[in-house]
Amino acid sequence: MSELGFSEWIRSPWHSICRPRIQGWEKWGMQFIPNLGRHPLQLDRHPIEGRAFSSVCEMRTLKYRAWFGLKNRASNFLFIRYEDLNRDPVGLLSDIQSTFQLECRNDSIRDTIERADPPIAHRRDLRRDVGEISAEDRSFVLTQLDPELEARLGYSLDPDVAATPPSNPQS
Repeated sequence: MSELGFSEWIRSPWHSICRPRIQGWEKWGMQFIPNLGRHPLQLDRHPIEGRAFSSVCEMRTLKYRAWFGLKNRASNFLFIRYEDLNRDPVGLLSDIQSTFQLECRNDSIRDTIERADPPIAHRRDLRRDVGEISAEDRSFVLTQLDPELEARLGYSLDPDVAATPPSNPQS
């Protein structure tokens, strides 16, 4: 999918494949199984139907709904946005440690941050500049997302409103 332009990418079915070495599975203690490479990544498939998502927007919405569903199954649930973690990883993890009265060594926080950082080769793909987003593309994306869910995540679908941290990420 990396060869697609932005307009095609947002409108295409989501297909991702297992790339254990590039995705750093060993860092997370996952066993590398040679036959698994190049097969569909099951975490990026519809959790009930097993099909590919119709678009990246459908995948985003369904995954976030599923994550928020954890509050119905777990007594402790904390939702953290990537950009908040990326802005101040040590501060955020220290706040979590303090809020929940967790004992944690500073090297554990550093190790967690280092494991979460994508490999350099993969990072270049993630940060590709898409240029100016056309009005048609923006309109398409906005019609595909759930405004209430996005607001719970701290995002506004109004282009004149900047993203803000969620007021209550646990709800």
